[in-house]
Amino acid sequence: MRAAVNRQIDNSVKGGGTEFCFGYGYQFWRLRGGGFAMYGMGSQYALCVPEEGTILITIADTQGVAEAGGVICAAFYKLLKNLSPGPLPENPQAHGALKDRIAGLSLPLPHGKQSTPMAGAISGKKYLLDENAAGVKWLRLMVEPDTCRLQYENASGEHKLIFGMSRYEPQTFPEKYFGKRIGMRDTHYRCIGAGAWTDGNALLGTIYSVDDHLGSIKIMLTFSGDEVCGFMAKEAEWFFDTYQGFLAGKAEQ
Repeated sequence: MRAAVNRQIDNSVKGGGTEFCFGYGYQFWRLRGGGFAMYGMGSQYALCVPEEGTILITIADTQGVAEAGGVICAAFYKLLKNLSPGPLPENPQAHGALKDRIAGLSLPLPHGKQSTPMAGAISGKKYLLDENAAGVKWLRLMVEPDTCRLQYENASGEHKLIFGMSRYEPQTFPEKYFGKRIGMRDTHYRCIGAGAWTDGNALLGTIYSVDDHLGSIKIMLTFSGDEVCGFMAKEAEWFFDTYQGFLAGKAEQ
């Protein structure tokens, strides 16, 4: 363990960020000024400074949030700087405030309006798409008062994603990904989806995986006359891989 948490190689040239260039052991990163860390996906961190008797553990999903790791590390070093010797005294008032803060946390919703005046012209229309990297052949948007249902067909078949308008709609992701074994597509992930009309003719939809594997997909669809264009971006490790890139097509005649 002493060898694992100490510097075995110098990674100052290519460390992956300002907090990742102080040396690397065996699956452990070195911290500035001593100590070591385990840096996991999406800011799932364990930062340890044995000389101070201090460890910070964070459980998060900050995939796609630039410099999130740096913000966490900066807070950790600020904590170390102001640390008093010995254990902190109990503080029931601060503990209660923290519990209230945690209980009130929620995922951000897409910004925009719940409805569009173009619903009648868009809803139910089937758009045949040009060849695209995502392999989506066609799509159809069913616009309802409190949901938008995106129907589409890709290489694995016909599927549906549901976006709650001004709320998250629980659902099961239609395609299987890794579950019990890495590399085996055997599990449908639990997901939530929300949408908003950022303009009269542009829908922004977000899908979050809230299962054992965390990740997200953002989809923007813009409708104009008989045409649709869109863009998909995913933030997930080892899944949602086909849900990225540009889409364009025309309504079926």
